[in-house]
Amino acid sequence: MEEQLQQYERPGNRECRYTELETNESNLKKLQKDFPDKYKRCHLNVKSSHKAVATVLGKHASCAEIQIDGRSRIGRTFMDDEVVVELLAEPNKHQDRNDTVSSMTKATQASVDKYTHGEVIGLLKTNRFSDVQHPELFCTLGEHETYLMWPLCKTVPKIHVLHDGVKKNFPDEANNYVEIFQVSDDGCLQHRKFLKLNKSMMHQYVFRVVYITWRSNKSIYPLGAVLGFYFAGRDYAGGLELLAMQHRLPTLYPPDAVAQTDQLLQEENLPADGKEDLRAKRIFTIDPKGSRDLDDAISIWREGVYFIVGVHITDVAAIVPPGEGVDLEARRRGVTFYPHLRKPHTMLPEDLGEKRCSLLPGQERLAFSFFFTFNQKWTQIGDPEVQRSLIKSVKQLTYADAQTILDGKQCTHISKELHGDIHQLHRITSRLKENRQKHSKFFVPFEDPRLPDLEQIADHVQAHSLIEELMILTNTFVAKKLRSRFPSEMLLRCHQACSMEELTEWMEKEGSLSHLVMQLQGRQVTPNTCLSVENVNSRNQARKQDITVMTNVWKRLRRLLEDGEISEARRLAFMDSIHPLQHLATSHWMEMMERAEYKCSHGLNGPDHHHFGLNQDVYTHFTSPMRRYADLHVQRLLHNDLDGQSAYCTTKEVTEFCRQLNSAKQRQTAFQKGCLALKVADDLQRQPLVFRTFVNAMDTEKMTVCIPSLIKIPDHKMEIPFSVLRICSQPDFSTDTALKQDSVCLVWSKRHFDNRGTCPSGDLIPMWKHIGRKSDSKVSSVDMTINPDQLTVPMTQKDWIWIMKALLSKENKALSNIPEHAKKNRAEMEVDYVSSEKGDNAVLLRPVRYKKVNKPGQVLQLQLSAEPHKGILKLQVELFQLVHNASICTKHTRNPVQTLTAPATRTTRDQQFTSCSEYLQAWMPLLEMEAAAGTGDTDSSVTIDYVKVIMTTEKMGYFCLSAKFCTDRCISIGGKSPDSIRAEDTKNKVLFPLDYLCLRSQQECPAPLVSRIQQSLTREAVDSHFTWLAHASVLAVTLKGSKSEDGAHLKVNFILSPSSPKPPDQLMDKDGARVTMEILTKSEVERLAQEMLLRLKEDGCELARSIAYGSDIPELDEDHYKLGRESKYHEVPMQSLPRNNKRQREAIQQALSSSLSLILGPPGTGKTYTGIKLIYLFTQINRQLMAEGKGMKSILFCGPSNKSVDHVAKSFLKLLRDRLGEDCPKMVRVYSSTIETKDYPVPRGDLRSRRGMHDLSCDKKLKQFSLHHLIRKDGKMYADDITKLEREFAKSLRSPDQFPVTSKQLKTYRTLLFKASVEELKHHEVILTTCAVAGSQRLIEGTRGRVFQVIIDECAMCSEPQAMIPLVATQAKQVVLIGDHKQLRPVITCQAAADLGLDQSLFERLFKRFHRNKVSLDTQYRMHPQICAFPSYKFYGENLKTGFSRLWQDKPLPFWPTNPDYNPGAGDLTGDPANVAIPHIFVDVRGDEETLTVTTDEGNERSTSNALEIEKVMEILGFLKEPFCVHLPYVRILTQYNAQRNKILKDIAKKCDDRSQHVFTSNDKDLIDVSTVVSSQGGEWDYVILSTVRSLPSYKIEPNPTLGWKRQNLGFITDRNQVNVALTRAKKGLFIVGNADLLSCDPVWKDLLDMYWHKDCVFSAEEFPPPPPARAHHPRRHNHLSASENRDEV
Repeated sequence: MEEQLQQYERPGNRECRYTELETNESNLKKLQKDFPDKYKRCHLNVKSSHKAVATVLGKHASCAEIQIDGRSRIGRTFMDDEVVVELLAEPNKHQDRNDTVSSMTKATQASVDKYTHGEVIGLLKTNRFSDVQHPELFCTLGEHETYLMWPLCKTVPKIHVLHDGVKKNFPDEANNYVEIFQVSDDGCLQHRKFLKLNKSMMHQYVFRVVYITWRSNKSIYPLGAVLGFYFAGRDYAGGLELLAMQHRLPTLYPPDAVAQTDQLLQEENLPADGKEDLRAKRIFTIDPKGSRDLDDAISIWREGVYFIVGVHITDVAAIVPPGEGVDLEARRRGVTFYPHLRKPHTMLPEDLGEKRCSLLPGQERLAFSFFFTFNQKWTQIGDPEVQRSLIKSVKQLTYADAQTILDGKQCTHISKELHGDIHQLHRITSRLKENRQKHSKFFVPFEDPRLPDLEQIADHVQAHSLIEELMILTNTFVAKKLRSRFPSEMLLRCHQACSMEELTEWMEKEGSLSHLVMQLQGRQVTPNTCLSVENVNSRNQARKQDITVMTNVWKRLRRLLEDGEISEARRLAFMDSIHPLQHLATSHWMEMMERAEYKCSHGLNGPDHHHFGLNQDVYTHFTSPMRRYADLHVQRLLHNDLDGQSAYCTTKEVTEFCRQLNSAKQRQTAFQKGCLALKVADDLQRQPLVFRTFVNAMDTEKMTVCIPSLIKIPDHKMEIPFSVLRICSQPDFSTDTALKQDSVCLVWSKRHFDNRGTCPSGDLIPMWKHIGRKSDSKVSSVDMTINPDQLTVPMTQKDWIWIMKALLSKENKALSNIPEHAKKNRAEMEVDYVSSEKGDNAVLLRPVRYKKVNKPGQVLQLQLSAEPHKGILKLQVELFQLVHNASICTKHTRNPVQTLTAPATRTTRDQQFTSCSEYLQAWMPLLEMEAAAGTGDTDSSVTIDYVKVIMTTEKMGYFCLSAKFCTDRCISIGGKSPDSIRAEDTKNKVLFPLDYLCLRSQQECPAPLVSRIQQSLTREAVDSHFTWLAHASVLAVTLKGSKSEDGAHLKVNFILSPSSPKPPDQLMDKDGARVTMEILTKSEVERLAQEMLLRLKEDGCELARSIAYGSDIPELDEDHYKLGRESKYHEVPMQSLPRNNKRQREAIQQALSSSLSLILGPPGTGKTYTGIKLIYLFTQINRQLMAEGKGMKSILFCGPSNKSVDHVAKSFLKLLRDRLGEDCPKMVRVYSSTIETKDYPVPRGDLRSRRGMHDLSCDKKLKQFSLHHLIRKDGKMYADDITKLEREFAKSLRSPDQFPVTSKQLKTYRTLLFKASVEELKHHEVILTTCAVAGSQRLIEGTRGRVFQVIIDECAMCSEPQAMIPLVATQAKQVVLIGDHKQLRPVITCQAAADLGLDQSLFERLFKRFHRNKVSLDTQYRMHPQICAFPSYKFYGENLKTGFSRLWQDKPLPFWPTNPDYNPGAGDLTGDPANVAIPHIFVDVRGDEETLTVTTDEGNERSTSNALEIEKVMEILGFLKEPFCVHLPYVRILTQYNAQRNKILKDIAKKCDDRSQHVFTSNDKDLIDVSTVVSSQGGEWDYVILSTVRSLPSYKIEPNPTLGWKRQNLGFITDRNQVNVALTRAKKGLFIVGNADLLSCDPVWKDLLDMYWHKDCVFSAEEFPPPPPARAHHPRRHNHLSASENRDEV
């Protein structure tokens, strides 16, 4: 295939992405020798595309791990490579920080890097696929680009597959196809077909990809080609097939091996010459049930006063000659692979193994027999003997059989003699185990009885121990014997001890608890420390940390102790994994352990060949020669020894054996653990289970828990991101310095009701007992503490040690004086139950805050299920239990789109549509994805317990809620409360979900599971219940019953989502069952948008349909067309408004005479003024037609946000109303009900807590023109009735108990508001509102048939469905869309929906499609020409010109850099003396990022702040104020991150209140404002200070960044549209603060910085601001331009 690569090479001088790695071993060794502190030999672990961890090899390394950031620094390396790494930065050192500036020292010290960082500079050895030129990898699809696939084996993070054919044949849908190839006979790749991807199954695709090459000047990832694909991740069988391929399990034997097997099987007689005949001895086997490959057998007999224990190992070496077909294949395989519940992939041919080697009963076999002599005290005496023998097993026992005998019971199918043999062997092996493990022999592994597919040995622990000890005894003897006989050719199994530093650190971390871990009893961890409960004394109990014991376990243990059942009590107490802190200590111990490996004995000294885990000086593998090639090799050496021969192989060959066998062993271990994990995941996918988990650790983003039940699989530790828990504030971390223990406090804010109107009683402490003492208005400010010990009891270490010592004593009798568990002093506000119910239907309406402190060892209940992930079933947390009645569903918070709805597959980007059905099929699924994503991200949900649900089919169901219950608790479903549901609502058929539901019903596990639990010793440590968890979409909400509120109820019909499991039988019953229900409120905007799209087909929406389809636009009616063409309507006859320039005039003419027109308005081109002029001119035309008797028409002016609409409304008033008086168009501003309720609060108002709503309010300057204020004016039709009710409401808000408000009053109030609003809207010519509010029922009714023109300003910021709302709602006949799609785009929550086109605005789609009906404004008047230069060049193709304006004309500040291109004689703007200075500066600041973990009011998840930049921003602001007297309101601070904005505001408040500084005063707080870039569009200020926030040290910055790297490390600052907005807000001066090196990774910022460098506008943090001039006073003249002066300004 290598010869065919030329066809994929393309000419071109592409920059080399990688530095060639040094591969000369001598050179690399010299570097390490000459510079040992700088260059390290390491093992490489590639974590992700841009991160790797290099583990330093060598015993005395100064650092254990080196972090490598960036693909270019990782280089062209593979997982597990042996490399040489150059150190770039040491931990706890500041790199590339501006810490020389004294004012920044404190901020710099707050954050230091605790990792060592480096770069791979040399490659010593490749361990993966070193013998395969073109390996095949199994890959899953990339997250963003389907041609970048992720290998499951993680050999490389990504592989770039050939996709030129896809780009050529499917240019618009390249991400929906994969090209599949085939390899021809001559090794060439040939196209086979194109695969169209099913978007709903993306996580189930697995592709077989052949690795082709990795060229340094080609793709940043290796090149490959797809040869095939599979659907995986659905069940065990499919996942198993994938695991087998992933781990390269062998399948068919080669012909020579098959031929030799046939030959060996034909040999009838065993070569018994010289063999000890033991066929008459009572020899038997003990193995798992169903085993056929029996390697070992045992025996015992008496010789006088001694016991002779025989261990007999099948002699495979006598059957399989070395170097021939079978042997070569066995060596290649290395081990037998055991798929769980499937036929094994054997090392030896199955027939050969079973018919010649396996020690099956009644079959004569060749063996090695080892004889160990023990006296009557069970002590081994003398040296063991070994003989080659001929044996015949008399019986094959299972572990269950042996354990039954050891438990003192009779097995009728086993002879009495064998019963005695087993008891004698047990006594001997128990002594062996005690000698080897001391008290740890009592350790019992924990096994979850609900998971029978995991290997269950706890019930047969003595039987397993019997065989294990005899095998260890034999292997150790063979190792010692052959190590001395063949010092250079012996193969040893080595397990190195941890370093003394690691052991000491572990001891320090665990404290005296380390002595209480039963599994480690007797372990010598340091020269002076042996772990033992006997060694705990007052000195090492300095940290008096309580032991936590699960409540049910403690009750059972105490009962066993009292009843004298010491054996059972011992097993329960010494089962470390069911005791939280002991389990964590063991887990931390195991994490330290090195992996055991095979080593050639040549050159090994004592410590090198030690086996730390088994506590043996020397050890090997000998006893499983049918399953491990290592054992077969050692058998051959034993033959050589017994025959007095030299070793049959060389040291070099043994070294190669070790390399191959280590690789095979690793693959075997990974495969078998993967099989177990897959089987558990498959079981949990069908039957979720609740697990007791222990908090292990936490960091800023997540909490890690250990799951003892899953200790045997890789997923026994799981990470729970705080973001999926939907906490309402950032995690609060604290450290207990005495216990050296971290903890994290998580806070929630929820509304939680009970359909019975009651709250719990009994032992549980409910929330109402605390909050009942407080008024409803104060509840939200109080944090209740959830009892962290609901599942455990605390015990002092002293009491637990007493119990352990008592159990370790020999006496098996009942214990007296058993200590009680420690009594806990409960916090005052600590609760066991969460509810907003206070009893007797009294409720708390506002969300209640409650917190939970999590620390290591705390027990959490989690429900686990499994989902397809990267081609395989993966365990996932789906429920996180807080208290007995409250859980967090992490399923819909983690992946709301997949959980609540079906993902869309069709793109809408740049599409044209031909019908309404086609349009709806494209857009409705995208809106549903966005609605689902927004729902999962909201904290406005309401939870109701004890709701009766009836399923009519497996997918359809309904429930009913009392109308009074809902009204009293302010619960609305589908956007409707009981008193707002109209008769027509019950008749209309809804074709989209109104809201979403999360349904939970606690169920008992299936009977077989419950039975296994009840029969298990550990039944108290596991749960026999689970929660049926489903999600649904609300389809209809109807009001049933009598008209009175007490008799009425809401009936809600729903349909389960596609991902929901089958309902339990109780719900399918006609009487239904009670469930807990969480109502996930859908965004009103998406609900309205979907409703309006469905109305597109109605009569009157012809223009809206044409706009939606992108088809021919209907002509404007003759009357409007004629008047629109008249020149008197092309300009506003007022000096208060500037005259139109050429393009503005064209835009207005086009808008007045067309049914649809688009106006592109780049920054500062006067699109707002153009919109205001259009309002005036449309009004004049409408008035003219009304005078002609053709009816009154209105104009609807919309925008994407309240801020954008308010900006236009205030400009309208300033420019027109103040000049025209009564002739001014009559305007009304319509706000949403949420904002109106802030001005006129109502009892039981909208209590849903929506983040980001707290800043919304009615603009004070627009109060007299706002609809909700107008309808309350004296003389208005409904004003008196409305104000009368509001007076009653005011009293109720102050004293709700004394002045209760009825539902009838609220309904009357809402009816009055609706009627008053409809009546008021009839009298206005211009209505200003947001696109979303334009679809409200009151606005539709109030303007029905009267809105002729719709103007949408900033239309490029609206998603297309959002922009369609006013067009459909009003059925307008003339539409003007104003915007700039090169500035801000629509903000979309769901990235998948955005990728499919939801982030493309209607304006952008039409502007690209239409060649007429559009005008681009091209002259800006806002910015200084030097500020405008870069945006014009980069974003507008140098088509944005600058017109003369006094907005930017001013005497420049003295510190501006001088323009190097200044030419006084040029005669144009650049030659104007005013442009001698360049009014923009970049300040290079290298700060540290701080990222928010979860979404709160402070900012969204992943929102970032930078303290160093904040300090620099405040320096610049102070510099402008003093000494240059810049008025603070003329300066605006901008940033793209809400987290940075909030921290800047806090810093401003702090500085303004600080009397020790003399720059800012307390009055300045109200003068300084900070905005995000998104909220700044449409705004302009004299000076702008932009903080870019993102920062990395230089050793983490990627010189050739990929798109994924930039997404992760640059975030918003790579968004061209946002950059355009940020750079175009300033009129006279722009200051940018950021990390120049990092920003240069983005091409836009690189071009900007290159320009700034050229013009000497880049300064270091030390250089700017410069020292202020000595007492120089620079009076500033800031122009306040009156409306009359604006003529020349725009």
